[in-house]
Amino acid sequence: MATITSNKSPMHINCTIGQPYGNPGSYTCGFHTGIDFPETGTGETNPDLYSCVEDGEVVYIYTQCLNPGDSPALGNQVLIKDNRSGYYFRYCHMLYGSIVVNVGDHVTTATRLGKMGNTGNSTGTHLHLECTRTIEWRCDNFLNPGEILGFGNERGTIIVYDGTTPPIPPTPVTNKKKYNSPLFFLKRLDIYF
Repeated sequence: MATITSNKSPMHINCTIGQPYGNPGSYTCGFHTGIDFPETGTGETNPDLYSCVEDGEVVYIYTQCLNPGDSPALGNQVLIKDNRSGYYFRYCHMLYGSIVVNVGDHVTTATRLGKMGNTGNSTGTHLHLECTRTIEWRCDNFLNPGEILGFGNERGTIIVYDGTTPPIPPTPVTNKKKYNSPLFFLKRLDIYF
């Protein structure tokens, strides 16, 4: 069992890989299309989920799934496009009512998305994290998110959040200089004469 330290963790607490990417099974694609992070590996109830990309945009959300077994199979979800790599990361099975981002929002690794849940085709509270080449949900588009993010793909791997999210940039302050003084305009005219 490995321990990986990362600032790209989908949670800002320790978490554990449960079901790895690619395991064969009775899934729609015949293999597990993402990595599962169970709640039991965190020590928290419905832990907060954060963007795993440093420069991304929310391109899709679904918020209407109330319970396990409800459609769609991926439950409540947030899909983020990584502006640097062009890959898409989908956070699935999120807790109903917890999603706090909107389509078009810019995200960094400091951006909270919502909470881990148990909606859709889910048998327990967990995050199913997918990575795809394009926005289309097709079996041949999937990539191993663990490899992309540097986690590996081994059940039981502990991911330790290292706390190095970039600080949220300060709100720009507009510099309101007053140029209505007659003296200012006379000085500016001297430049041209």
